[in-house]
Amino acid sequence: MKTVLVWMLLISSTSCHTTDVTRPLSTETTSLDVATETTLDDMFTSSPVHLSQRHTTGSVTMTGHTDLDPQKGLHHDNLKGRTSSRSSHLEILPVFFPHVLPGIIQAGIDINSYNVSDDCRVELHHYAVDLQLRKDWAINMYDATGKQGPGLMKGSVTWYGNYDQCINVRHSLTSHGTGSDVMKEIQAQYCSASFDSPGWLEDYIGDQHLPFLVHLPHLTLDICIPSGCLEDDLTTIINTYKNQSQTNISLVRITCLENLKLVDDAAAIFSVCVLVSIAILAFLGSMVTLIVKLTTPKGEATTTTLVGFFSSRGGVFSMARRNSIRFSRWGSTHSKRESNHYRLDSVSSDSPSTVGQPDIGELSTNVTETCFTEGEATHVTSREEGHKNQLQYVDELPVTSTSIRTEHLGRKQNAQAEEAQLKAGRRKLGGVITDVLLCFSFPTNVTSVLGEGNTNLLFCLSGVRFLSISWIVMGNCISFIHKAPDSVENSVTGVELAQSFWFQAVINCTFAADTFFILSGTLLSYTFIRGIEKKTAAGEKFKVTSKFIILFYLHRVIRIWPCYLVVVMIFTNLLPYMGIGPRWQYATTAISQCKDHWWANVFFFSNFYKADEMCMSWTYYLVNDFQFYLISPVILIPLVRLPPLGFTLLVLLVITQVVSVGILNNKINGNMLRMDHGYFSDVYAKPYCRVGVFAIGMMLGYILNKVGRRVYLRKMPLLLGWLTSMCIMTFVVYVTYLENRAGGSDWTARQRALYEALARPAWGLAVAWVIFACCIGQGGYIDKFLSWNFFLPLCRITYGIYLLHPLVIIVVLGETRSPLFLSSLNLWLFYVSILVTATTLALILISCVEQPFIRLEKLIKTIV
Repeated sequence: MKTVLVWMLLISSTSCHTTDVTRPLSTETTSLDVATETTLDDMFTSSPVHLSQRHTTGSVTMTGHTDLDPQKGLHHDNLKGRTSSRSSHLEILPVFFPHVLPGIIQAGIDINSYNVSDDCRVELHHYAVDLQLRKDWAINMYDATGKQGPGLMKGSVTWYGNYDQCINVRHSLTSHGTGSDVMKEIQAQYCSASFDSPGWLEDYIGDQHLPFLVHLPHLTLDICIPSGCLEDDLTTIINTYKNQSQTNISLVRITCLENLKLVDDAAAIFSVCVLVSIAILAFLGSMVTLIVKLTTPKGEATTTTLVGFFSSRGGVFSMARRNSIRFSRWGSTHSKRESNHYRLDSVSSDSPSTVGQPDIGELSTNVTETCFTEGEATHVTSREEGHKNQLQYVDELPVTSTSIRTEHLGRKQNAQAEEAQLKAGRRKLGGVITDVLLCFSFPTNVTSVLGEGNTNLLFCLSGVRFLSISWIVMGNCISFIHKAPDSVENSVTGVELAQSFWFQAVINCTFAADTFFILSGTLLSYTFIRGIEKKTAAGEKFKVTSKFIILFYLHRVIRIWPCYLVVVMIFTNLLPYMGIGPRWQYATTAISQCKDHWWANVFFFSNFYKADEMCMSWTYYLVNDFQFYLISPVILIPLVRLPPLGFTLLVLLVITQVVSVGILNNKINGNMLRMDHGYFSDVYAKPYCRVGVFAIGMMLGYILNKVGRRVYLRKMPLLLGWLTSMCIMTFVVYVTYLENRAGGSDWTARQRALYEALARPAWGLAVAWVIFACCIGQGGYIDKFLSWNFFLPLCRITYGIYLLHPLVIIVVLGETRSPLFLSSLNLWLFYVSILVTATTLALILISCVEQPFIRLEKLIKTIV
């Protein structure tokens, strides 16, 4: 009934405003009389054809003009008393017709009635007068101003203008026009006027029972006005006109885009100098590499094994599974089941392999590590010395103390001659400088990332790593769009997509972060325990000294900091200058948090200091992972010396996560879809709410080291393990459909707390099974897929993708000239473009920053 009444009122209002007006244009107007006001209103409601007629003929006859704005009708025809009884039904209409542009034009004509700056008086008056005279520059400014479009009920509450058209407007005033002897140029600026959203619109969207809240922004209208009018001037003009027209919309703020200049920012200049220095080092290193290559005789050129994109064993589209190390000892007796126990031995059979052997000083297990290597788990037996570099069978005999001691001594003797040449005091300064420059060689580093390496890599983890980062990028694309509804045409539709069954896999992408915690814990415990066992078997006693602890942490910091500091520097100091657009001010808002407390990120405690305003919020994972690394010796040392105590501590960590999440989430009553109301800062980013999954990874690393080489599962246990793992993964990801689907019932606080507390440890156990099954050679087609050569180089740049992809999303959304329309196809195209761009930039970051520091670390160890 209300809808019918509104339409009847609109029809009656239309009939009351049908006029026949023929009025010549005036060249000079100093006050807003009734006739001029009607002409301006006709101008605002005319079609483009009418504007063209006015421009060519100088006058226009309007017949049958329809004015759907009731406030204009009240103003012109004095119908206020007649419509007072219907105000309750008409109060929503000003939402569709905000009085912004008419107020600005009226202020320009009757400028002396407004308390604005002198520059604004002159420029705005000329704009209003020249707009009536149909001057090109004024028409361009008017045309570049945003107009309300369709889709308000779907969340289209931001009405874009034409940014590029606006900022290119220039108009020169003569000295006579400025009232002084100085000529003046009017330049347009792009501003946004934001108004309070009407309560009825929020109620309407809230009544749709969407799976999570829609971030409905303020009603925003983009305005193109002369640059002489400051934000305070516009606020005064709009509020004054609003009071005169009795509009029920409250102005929230005026935001004008600033033309930032990098030369005025000392921090930005410093950041540019750092990046230029890195580029110069990369260039010099490349030149030195070229000179060395040209001056080195062919017979003395060293050869390296190439895998991944440059692999000569089938290329990128082959499965690298045949080159992976398997722990199973059943190869000789179960050749049909374990026919993949072969590898290419890239070194001579009479010298032990020195590739990919982690020692006690190289225990980095963060996301910067390329892939998991196990160079000592097996021994290659050469059938004939002449068959070097041929396909050979892997002897699956257990590793013994004698074999490890022999291998260790052989490796030490083999490297002794080379190390002697690099010792301090025996190396010329020029040689050291050359070696340092070679560490920054871009071609060498790119080759190392894309293909250089040993053939005894555990390839399955490369697939797990890249698929996980791809899942995270997909989820963050949706998350960033959801948090920037003013860049979206239909933000309500984006939330409605979450009601579909298959879309649960997108919105539950946070489980991919738990996969990285599993990988990090696994690699840390395995390499640590394996390195200690090697040294113990070689006759070296393991001691926990201050030097050992310092090197343990220092290696980690060296691996994390270079790329991390560069990205923090770019985000904080350079991102404001990396783009410009209608919504760019929202990108600069996120940057202000980093300018305030970037140091909390650098020293890895940003999840405790102002966690709700965390700089680069996606780095919560890196902060948590480093905090877990800090406490890891307390767990790893008992695992080596007293395994029952170590496992007890790991179980306690899992219990800590379950209890903490259960208690906190029951209080906050939030989940991964509702990051507001303290869930992110109080639950999601806290280490005691995530450490249990990391502990499960450490358990897996210990098991792989101790029993992985002696395990072979029969069909029933193997099938049961795979079914359980797949069912757990599917359940924790898609069970949210019961709540998110259309007509679904909301979970209680207890149900949500139970799910949040148990889902992540359950996911961690399921992923741990997948890794374990693939490591023992019983992964089947899943192992074949995860061991695809294509994944190997991509897994080496996942750290760069993780750091950079949010910057790419922010730049794209901030620079958009028109709102993004959400649909399944558009979201997919948006995601693919972000992933490809982030991957390309990550390759540059890893090759120019991370790889040089890895090589420098090894060079320093060799020299010192």
